[in-house]
Amino acid sequence: MDTPPPANDEQPAESDYNRRRRELVELESECRASDEDLAEAIAERERIERSFAAEIERLAGIEANAIERRARARQRLADRLAQTTGATVTWQA
Repeated sequence: MDTPPPANDEQPAESDYNRRRRELVELESECRASDEDLAEAIAERERIERSFAAEIERLAGIEANAIERRARARQRLADRLAQTTGATVTWQA
């Protein structure tokens, strides 16, 4: 795009060259702005994905703790029933 302008004796062509050059500069500027917008959007999406991943991990931890508490409570109940009645209790998932 760095083609020199036409000879000075071609005034209308030089004007056309300058106009086209200005249009190219404007388009390049628009492209850079679009690139920046895209980079910002990607960064925001990645931030949201990390946030969701952290929340999913937190909820998975809560779920795992609840499952463990339930298993311990069932085992205590089975042990208590075995002590008081002699019955054997098995839990199905």
